[in-house]
Amino acid sequence: MERNQHFLSLRLPGLNRSIKIGFLPGCLPVCVQCKRNYKSKELCRSRDLHTDHPWKTTYICITLDHTCTVSNNTLINGPFIARTVGAQPFCFKTDVEAKTPICMTCKKKNYTRAYCRIKMGHRQLPWGTTYVILSADSRRQSNMSSNEARLGDSTGDLETEEVSEHEGGDDIHEVDESRTFLASVSAKSCTINWLAHDENFSETMLNESVCNNPASIAHYHAQQHNFHSGQRFLPVQHSPQQNSYGYSSSRHWPHQQTDPHSRRNQWYAHGSDFQHGGHFTASHAEDRHYRQNVLVAEKNHQLQQHVQHRHPTQWQVQDQYHHRESTQWQTESFHSTQWSRDPHYYDWNMAHAEASYDRRD
Repeated sequence: MERNQHFLSLRLPGLNRSIKIGFLPGCLPVCVQCKRNYKSKELCRSRDLHTDHPWKTTYICITLDHTCTVSNNTLINGPFIARTVGAQPFCFKTDVEAKTPICMTCKKKNYTRAYCRIKMGHRQLPWGTTYVILSADSRRQSNMSSNEARLGDSTGDLETEEVSEHEGGDDIHEVDESRTFLASVSAKSCTINWLAHDENFSETMLNESVCNNPASIAHYHAQQHNFHSGQRFLPVQHSPQQNSYGYSSSRHWPHQQTDPHSRRNQWYAHGSDFQHGGHFTASHAEDRHYRQNVLVAEKNHQLQQHVQHRHPTQWQVQDQYHHRESTQWQTESFHSTQWSRDPHYYDWNMAHAEASYDRRD
């Protein structure tokens, strides 16, 4: 499991030895050097195994085990072992600044920092906090001499000197009754603040954070195993939906009787009812596909398409008009043809015209 985690060599102010803390991949930002070189978390923490402090502030909630202190709640000098756990019921003792990240509840609701920290006064820990329990390493402590346990080696002293002293934070040696503090770690500073027990903490918040949920860590390890096995980037076969020949039948389209285009057939079928009665039939009016604004929608659609379609009743009336014009044109054409071909037909028409003229006089 350790080879799939990202580790941070935490150097707390007041302690001479570093603490190795494991993070779920993606929860620990890159170091300063990799940030300047635009490297990803995978390259920084997984491939190069960098354990330096992150370039931006990362929050770690640390609970001291009973093995970390001796009589009178005096903190020992180490070494310590960190174990990642789920969310713990702790919060800030006082109101926090507006620049502090929002809590998990406000994060889910997409609220702002001003709403969370100033208006509502939430004292819950930031949503990306990692929770660990600190214990004394008895194996390493038994192998160390008394001088090394009291002063620490030179390497540990050099590492603690790289981090600035806590500014505005609490003293780690003054152990609070909650035995839990929040470490705000970055490449520029590292401060701690003792926490209080959160009375409003609910059981549903135990595994809210992905960065400290053991179940999420186990799920991530399973995904990593599939990745190393070559099963993560397998192509997905998207086969088109295979519909049968009778897919457009009534059982697939319950609101239609024949096919998806039967609405057009119903429109022309009830055109005669609208022509004679001025309204559609009752069965047609009750159909959910024909509402009061159907004619308006059809007219607007025709105007948008720049096509002057007419109602079926208009087609019928117009067809009668065209039929009358066509009959008259055929009669005139017949007379003109006979007039040009038959001389007797010409004489009969002239006599008929003269008789009509004399009768008019």
